[in-house]
Amino acid sequence: MEPQREARGSVKGATKVSFDVPCPDTYSVDVTPAPNRADWWIAVNAAWNPRPRAVTVLPNGNATYQGVVRDFLTRKGLKNPKIKLDRVVRTDIDGDRQDEIIIAATNFKGSTGLFPPAGGQAGDYGLLLVRKIVAGKLQTIELGVEVFLSATTIEQVEKGEQNNPDNYALVNVLDLNGDGKMEIIMFNAIYEDYGVFVMEWDGKKFQQRLVTGCGA
Repeated sequence: MEPQREARGSVKGATKVSFDVPCPDTYSVDVTPAPNRADWWIAVNAAWNPRPRAVTVLPNGNATYQGVVRDFLTRKGLKNPKIKLDRVVRTDIDGDRQDEIIIAATNFKGSTGLFPPAGGQAGDYGLLLVRKIVAGKLQTIELGVEVFLSATTIEQVEKGEQNNPDNYALVNVLDLNGDGKMEIIMFNAIYEDYGVFVMEWDGKKFQQRLVTGCGA
């Protein structure tokens, strides 16, 4: 989704329906009118403005933030990483009059849409970072990071010897609880598993406040 887009209006939700096995505690709700495009949609039943400050999408070809990701991956041990930015967003999350930069980047060989392959290849990575000034210092905060220095197989993953490849995506940035501060809504997918998370800045770090998803 392009997080700067905001469709105002109303929809009517049907009765929630369980995903059933293997995720009986996860539910779907059909809405009318239905969204007219395959994309991320966040419905908020709120009397407040869920977008109190502008959220601006920056070009994925931005050399500055390509450099940020390159330096980050190099520090993680990757040599000559292939840089692929999926989303770069600028906004003032907490209303402190200082903009944050949110960066989503992935490079998975053999991925299908948002879902990464079962095993990782050397040089594969998925990450979601926030560049934020904390106590006067610019920090790079990890919301989700998976980096592969060498290849792995599904057999190694199933034995617990290696991690699954993780893909991270930025869904949106919205004020979901009416406190005037915005939360980061992120998507995380691994092989046969996915989740949507709401992350809130508490003044010191990002805390997970809500999560839903499904996995085999």
